Amino acid sequence: MPAPYPQEFRDDVVRVARSREDGITIAQTAKDFGVHEKTLHKWIRQADINDGNWPGKSREESAELREARKQIRLLQQENEVLRRAAAYLSQANLPGKALPAREPDGIPVAVSLRVLKLSRQSYYRWRKQQITQAELIEAYRANALLDAHVDDPEYGYRFLVDEAAEAGEVMCERTAWKICRDNQWWSAFGKKRGKNGKRPGPPVHDDLVKRDFSADDVNELWLTDITGSSELSVG
Repeated sequence: MPAPYPQEFRDDVVRVARSREDGITIAQTAKDFGVHEKTLHKWIRQADINDGNWPGKSREESAELREARKQIRLLQQENEVLRRAAAYLSQANLPGKALPAREPDGIPVAVSLRVLKLSRQSYYRWRKQQITQAELIEAYRANALLDAHVDDPEYGYRFLVDEAAEAGEVMCERTAWKICRDNQWWSAFGKKRGKNGKRPGPPVHDDLVKRDFSADDVNELWLTDITGSSELSVG
């Protein structure tokens, strides 16, 4: 495909064609500059539009329209990347797993990486080896712990380690605790915490005197403080 003519060259040809002498045709001017006659007519018409002498979109308006369409297309691509990323992350909690930035429906990889804030080097490393050996080992260990947890829901992670080892997946207790914590696999007999971590106070007795502390005789009414450490005879 031939390269387009520079804008300065077009403007010079149009200026010569407009100021040509009598008897010199547009075809002759186009031939002198080595362009096609229809091409020169199109340049002259576009120049008339830019000068406001002919209805239509000027060169500046066309450039602004192209830029606006480019920005709209870019925003649509970014929204599509975010939508697919949200759908991917909502499927499962996969700690440490790289988010795929494939090229869906013609969206450039550079756009996906910029929106997701991923480096190009990490992305292509992930494309070359999407599942690392460490992730594969953790997946097998998680499967063994899950099978043991389903069989014995009352077991904590210390007992699950032994069950997983019998299934062929040996790991330390710290690793088992981390996997169980990330997947929220708790023992059925786990200790429940109180509200806000606070212990309940002493029981509150009924107000038998209805806040009326008057008495007509001795030993009719006795009061005590909230700690129960002292008593006071009112009457």
